[in-house]
Amino acid sequence: MLSDLLQQLDDGQGWLIPWWTKPPQEWDAIEEQLRENWNERPTPLAACLLSMVQFRRIKYSQSAQNKNDAIVEISALSKRAQVMAPDEDLPLIIGALGKLLSGADGAEIRLPLHQVLERSPGSLMARYVLAVEGNLNGRQDEAIAMLAALLREYPDNLLLNGYYSSALIEAGQLEDARRVADQMLEIDPGNHDAYDSLRAISELKADWEPAADYAGKMLEIQPNVISSHERYIQDLQNAGMDDSLTKAVNTALRFFDDSSYLLGVKGSLLLTVGEFERAESVLRKALELNQGNYQAMSLLGSCLMHLGNAEEGLPLLSKAAEAVPDDYNSRFRLAIGYGMSGDLAMAVEILNQLIEEDPTDGLSYFNLANAYHLAGNDQAALKYARLAATFLKDDPANLVDAQKLIKELEK
Repeated sequence: MLSDLLQQLDDGQGWLIPWWTKPPQEWDAIEEQLRENWNERPTPLAACLLSMVQFRRIKYSQSAQNKNDAIVEISALSKRAQVMAPDEDLPLIIGALGKLLSGADGAEIRLPLHQVLERSPGSLMARYVLAVEGNLNGRQDEAIAMLAALLREYPDNLLLNGYYSSALIEAGQLEDARRVADQMLEIDPGNHDAYDSLRAISELKADWEPAADYAGKMLEIQPNVISSHERYIQDLQNAGMDDSLTKAVNTALRFFDDSSYLLGVKGSLLLTVGEFERAESVLRKALELNQGNYQAMSLLGSCLMHLGNAEEGLPLLSKAAEAVPDDYNSRFRLAIGYGMSGDLAMAVEILNQLIEEDPTDGLSYFNLANAYHLAGNDQAALKYARLAATFLKDDPANLVDAQKLIKELEK
């Protein structure tokens, strides 16, 4: 495989290899071989190749430290390569990519790329990186125009097409982006970037089942990458495909049993079916792995409330809602927690805030009706129960409960 990469680099297309589509175990071996080659024969080409495999670490590593180490190494290697080969384009371009990843100022990124284009006006690589920089720094129209010009020269280049589709999505040109993605699948029926674009378009349109289907295809291509599992699981959650979700979470945890996110989703599923003891164990582990997983914290608080441990549960619910004040679920769970603890006034206050933000929130109306009923204000309870039934027509289980409450209050 390494000889193939070197051959493609010699042909001027090596930088366009979609590094991230290769299985991680293959790239670990490649990185080891390239590092050994660099240590034995430190050439500009060896430095650039070793820099390029670091992009995989940046894209897929779950550790911020690993990503930062990769950026630092790319910068150091590109500088060594520039010293060894001051007249070569590739070290300058790799250096510009390193600056881009480190969040450097746009002018600092563009300078070496313009130096390359002064001596190599047709450099595909430099023009591509300029387009990426423009798109990431808010000059989307400029980036889209540059990518379109490149594709007139290289119409079947899948990496260019993939980034072009992504840029069109960011600019809101969804139908054009879909057309590009469909063309990519004609060239390569299993293309990861094409499915990624189609997934993103479906998500923006809230078409969750197609989004989950595309995410599933991406997972088939990259089964060893945790972000592939996470995307699929998120879309299954949004689509309400609970049976598939449970299976997907259990499969992912067989490979990534130390993922706080996956454990949080597992705990949520257990909580939903009333397995509170198991949910508590799973959610505590999720929180141990990542104290900043506020969804897991909120879910654990809710779980503890159900287990009768309000002393520990309510502070967790409150802390999670404070940490992510724009998160509906955390605030809703806090309201329910206050209701379970007997503090109906606080429950009513939060539920009214949620309804003010979304007057069609049937679930909050229903819980507000229950709170007023417990407080002895059946007139207000009936009002909100009827509103709940109006807005819960697409939620059969809760609709039935709302209708039962209405009948009880009308007696």
